[in-house]
Amino acid sequence: RRRAGWMAAPARDGGLEASGARLMGSETRQPVAEKQAATNSIPWLVPVHQPLELLFFHKVFVKLRESMGVRGGEDGAVHGVPLVVFLRAISRLYHVLREDERCFDPRAYDNNGDGTVTWWEFCVLWKEEQPSVRLLLPERVYLTMENPEMSKLGRILSWLVLTTIFISAGAFILSTLPVLQESPCEKCEPEPLPEFSHIDTVCVIVFTIEYLVRLVTAAFMRTELPILNQDLIIDLMCTDELIRWPTKLQRTWDFVRAPPNLIDLAAVLPSYVAWCLPTRKPEDGGDSSMVILKLIRLMRVVRAFRLGRRFEAVIIIARSMQRSTRALWVLVLNMTIGTVVFGAVMFFVEQGTYEPYTQRFTRPGSWALNTDVQRYERAQEDSPFESIPHAFWWALVTATTAGYGDMSPTTLPGKVTAGICMIWSLCVIALPVGVIGSTFESVWEEYDTEKSAEREMKQSEARMSRSLMDSIDPMSHSSLLRIEVYHDFNLGMPDNDTFVGEAEAWMNIDPSSAEPVDAQLELPLRDNHAKSDARVSGRVYLEYSWAPAERPEPGVLLRGRLTITLLRAEDLVEVDWKTPLADFPTPEGCCDPYVVVTLYPSSPSKDGALAARAERSSTVFDSRTPTWLPNERMTFDFDWRQEGVLARRANAKRALMTGGASAQEPAEVDLDSRLMGSLPQILADIAEVRHATPELAEELSEMQQVARSMLTALGISEPTSPASRHGGAATALVHGEDADAGFQFVVPGMIAEELGLVAEEPGEVSAAPSSGPG
Repeated sequence: RRRAGWMAAPARDGGLEASGARLMGSETRQPVAEKQAATNSIPWLVPVHQPLELLFFHKVFVKLRESMGVRGGEDGAVHGVPLVVFLRAISRLYHVLREDERCFDPRAYDNNGDGTVTWWEFCVLWKEEQPSVRLLLPERVYLTMENPEMSKLGRILSWLVLTTIFISAGAFILSTLPVLQESPCEKCEPEPLPEFSHIDTVCVIVFTIEYLVRLVTAAFMRTELPILNQDLIIDLMCTDELIRWPTKLQRTWDFVRAPPNLIDLAAVLPSYVAWCLPTRKPEDGGDSSMVILKLIRLMRVVRAFRLGRRFEAVIIIARSMQRSTRALWVLVLNMTIGTVVFGAVMFFVEQGTYEPYTQRFTRPGSWALNTDVQRYERAQEDSPFESIPHAFWWALVTATTAGYGDMSPTTLPGKVTAGICMIWSLCVIALPVGVIGSTFESVWEEYDTEKSAEREMKQSEARMSRSLMDSIDPMSHSSLLRIEVYHDFNLGMPDNDTFVGEAEAWMNIDPSSAEPVDAQLELPLRDNHAKSDARVSGRVYLEYSWAPAERPEPGVLLRGRLTITLLRAEDLVEVDWKTPLADFPTPEGCCDPYVVVTLYPSSPSKDGALAARAERSSTVFDSRTPTWLPNERMTFDFDWRQEGVLARRANAKRALMTGGASAQEPAEVDLDSRLMGSLPQILADIAEVRHATPELAEELSEMQQVARSMLTALGISEPTSPASRHGGAATALVHGEDADAGFQFVVPGMIAEELGLVAEEPGEVSAAPSSGPG
């Protein structure tokens, strides 16, 4: 496809949220059909080019202004950054991207010649220069293994490793069951069945391959790239410090010493050690495994810790422990003091007396019946408190309220000591444990808030990118398709219907092409917390057909007819309050979905206002997989003119150059598409009111004549200041024959602002201020 001009519809890579797409340049642009697949689904492989988002340059602009002493929220005298600062930042960016040979002239972006570059010129730079990160093959492999969200292959490999972890841990646990073990010889220790050894070997091979691939590719992964660490690259762009690249050896060492990678290494290393160490032969009469091999087998449990970085619960616990360090130290100190003190006291009071015959300490034991004398006596038993370290175990078990019962006092001093130990433990342990529990609760809430804020931030970034894209190229709206799915309550009030999901897509509508386009889209639904916090699932299938007009007249950028055909939807969310009717048995929870399709078929008006048009489909009742009739089509006639596009761009540029100089997020009004169907009726009512205004003025003039006649017949003098007597009553000044008399017609009970009518010429009425308190 040929290079498109400024007025052409932009091509995007990565969809709305990855707004740093290639919009204009000398390279061949990617077909929109391919970009549509990238927009609505994750690519199978990590793309070679990773476009920089427009939001990234927004952060750079704010950082540069802050380095100049202008805060992001202040509208100071400085509305941009000097050219030298702009040149330094962009040149350092190209240096980080390894594109030092790229030519760049900052003077080309100083449109007004004042020596500064505003946020508008930053946007133009992003549009024309198309900065992107070009990944090498090792970097793409590393990101596939390390970031599963960037490609479908990464997700598959992540699930494969996760499944292998579960299989390895489960096989190790099951191998300890006696029924799954066998003895190589009569006197040999039982060993797991050979099948467990085969399973462990396969798991170790998988872990080894994964670890070695990440280890080798980590040496080539540039950690300073924006896709990994935006804060680092922004700091490098906004400072004068010398940029030093880590060597491949440093990158490898940083990878090896990272705690998650140490766990991965500990998961595979014991198996290789076990394979290298010799074992005793069964005929030697000894164990088939040495003690060291038993410890190595125990180290396989470490593989379960690999799940830690894949689950949120482990992250929350780690944060809680990190924040509860002081409480943990208090807990450890109290436990240590209590264990030492009460262990020593219990040893001395429960040690008993030394028996030289048995060379052991004995103490009074439990009561037993003496058959010789027919009475209960306390028998002597060996004291379990052989030393103070032995008593430490009793103190620890008592303090933690475990109470195994293997060691307990039998004398009165020992029981008193045990009681004091229990009370002490309840007091000194409950306090720090309560602090730890409170910290855990706060961390849990903060984590939920953080996730919610992250989702809102992504939506805010998407809205901001879309708004900025609109300011640079309003023509982009011509190819934007938005669908929303709602559950129909059948109450005639669309604004009360339940939100089920929404989706957006970019259609293959090229203003420079006269070829018709037919395409089918599969749009996964996504949530929108501004409309509902409910869970969203499912996808919608539709077709669109674009028929461009032949030879549009000069000044017309895009003209044609677009036909949208809804096909079906799948796996829509259940409505839990809906139950099947007796006469119409349906699966419980099925919703009554309908789809609202929103497009921008018309260019902005002369004042730059852009209006959307929404069409609603019919409702399919009681179905999570609705299918619409083939003849249910929506037709949109497109007419985009250069005049409106230029007006909207001029307004956006003016806003960015003045009010938008602080680089704040541009305001965006997100109208409810369900209410857009009422817009034509509202406009018609306004036109009817405007048409009826002259008739109302004529009727008011006749009423004035009648009132004047009545006052003359009754002989009542005309009021000179009726507004003061009626307290804000609306008045109409009549000019003409009675202009000199200053006659005013009073409408009791009406405030002047509400009436809004005062006669300026004979027979006409216009607004007049009221002198009353109203």
